[in-house]
Amino acid sequence: MLSGVFSPVEAGFKLILMAVGGLAVGGAISWLVGKGKSMMAARGFFDPITPVFLMLLVPFAAFVMAEHLHLSGILAAVGAGWMQSRLEMLPKNIQTRMLNRSVVHVIVALLEGACFVILGNALPGILEGTVSNHNLNTFSLFDLSEYVVLITASIFVTRFVWIYGYKKLTVLYKRLTRTPHKPEQDALVSGLMTVAGVRGAITLAAVMSVPVVIAGELFAGRDIMIFLAMGVIILSLVVGALGIPVFLRFVQGDAEKSQAKEVLLAKVTASSAVIRFLEEWEHTHSIGKDAGEAVMMTEVLARVMADYRQDVDALDSVDNVRERAQAMEALERDLRLKAIGVQRKALFKLRRKRLIDDEAMRQLITDLDYSEAALQ
Repeated sequence: MLSGVFSPVEAGFKLILMAVGGLAVGGAISWLVGKGKSMMAARGFFDPITPVFLMLLVPFAAFVMAEHLHLSGILAAVGAGWMQSRLEMLPKNIQTRMLNRSVVHVIVALLEGACFVILGNALPGILEGTVSNHNLNTFSLFDLSEYVVLITASIFVTRFVWIYGYKKLTVLYKRLTRTPHKPEQDALVSGLMTVAGVRGAITLAAVMSVPVVIAGELFAGRDIMIFLAMGVIILSLVVGALGIPVFLRFVQGDAEKSQAKEVLLAKVTASSAVIRFLEEWEHTHSIGKDAGEAVMMTEVLARVMADYRQDVDALDSVDNVRERAQAMEALERDLRLKAIGVQRKALFKLRRKRLIDDEAMRQLITDLDYSEAALQ
């Protein structure tokens, strides 16, 4: 028989310590690894594949270290991922960022698919264990189904209150600081984010990690826990599949316009910054140049600046200027894509004639793939 006194203050302090400590450990490990990669790159020891392997191993290292220190391993992995995303968004490591995105997308798809494949394989045994008398005790299948609905509803309500409250607090902060803001469909957008945000892979992984045997005896409640998690996941997916199209009818136009304006402003700002930089660069580097070098520099600057001026014109608010610039941009993109296709065919022809080897072929094709991806 166990006895003791529960202290909310002590429990809350330990919870905060585990959460904050886990985030700190994960962020610190990821930061140290990022610094190590930067030092290696600065000394010429750089291979895009190595940082990708480190990216995959860092969350596991953070989890193990945090658990060893009796902190939250899950939050340590989250902190490591957050720090890694900040480091990878630095202006350098372009090849690493592109490779990271591809690897992460593939791994996420594989892991989520594997979770549901495992669930499908275990489903018959889970259902059999759930409906058996020795597991149900006082619960019927109808009672468990009710619990699934109640848990799902509580999740959606909690998510909506959190998202809607955050949006309202943001609006209040902007009003107090007199920051310009535009009215948005907060309730509808919050509802859309509520039904669209539940997937269930993490929940499924957590509940499947519950041990089958505890203290030498079968854990009778494990099947019920998995059944409830499975039901919540399936029900949330159904609600999302049915609810997202309904919400999109009312918020799609407003959300797309708002995002389009943000993208437009960002593109104009970035292109204008490049034009200003080129103008300043021309002024500072034109002094002391001979005639031939000055002409060459002027031609190159004009060619580069023309591309960015065309981007600014394509985003111009004046209809005729924007339409003409967009038509020119579309024509140029189409011609460049066709030119890349011609280059690729020519390279394959050279390889068939054995005028270039496989290594040169792979390098050239990779460069063309990057160019084509940038245009699309």
